Amino acid sequence: PREFSHSLGKSPEMIWTKNRSSVVDWMVWHKDLNGGGAAAAPYNLRLNGDDAQSSNGDIYGGANNVLPTSTHWTTGGNNGINESGSKFIAMLFASVDGVSSVGAYDGSASNVTVTTGFTPRFIIIKKNNGTSNWSVFDTERGLGASGDDQLIKLNSDAAQGAANTDYVNTTATGFVVNAGQSGETNGSASDKYIYYAHA
Repeated sequence: PREFSHSLGKSPEMIWTKNRSSVVDWMVWHKDLNGGGAAAAPYNLRLNGDDAQSSNGDIYGGANNVLPTSTHWTTGGNNGINESGSKFIAMLFASVDGVSSVGAYDGSASNVTVTTGFTPRFIIIKKNNGTSNWSVFDTERGLGASGDDQLIKLNSDAAQGAANTDYVNTTATGFVVNAGQSGETNGSASDKYIYYAHA
């Protein structure tokens, strides 16, 4: 395992990493994988894939499943995150009052209200306990308090979807994920979702 310092001033809640020297996947860690807390440490997702979360103690957290702290984050030796001789890029995210929110919610047969403390202008949603795309919504392409949203997927090179589905509505304090529109954003009660929202 290797320990890297950072200057966020708080513990990272989501980390994206990419090996810039080798052909390997984008790796993602999120604080709410596998139910969150200490159980999240060895879990990861692929930013360029639609896979469900998987566990590998040789990626994030290292062999001892170390969670990120306010000063450091830890990796294992997997070539996707710590290949000898390769160059990497890492992007660290944390919630900031009024600016950003890193969190999770459960799917439901009804609309789900998520509180962020601000009106988001950009939202990423991913189901983590099953196959789904990385769904992206933003105010430049229709996200708002009502109306149709043009879904675009981080892990796909497809064009954005037509503006004929109302996936997500913003509120003064967060957003509502509408029921019955897509299992990728709000499916059954057994579905678990992670999100990142920015003002």
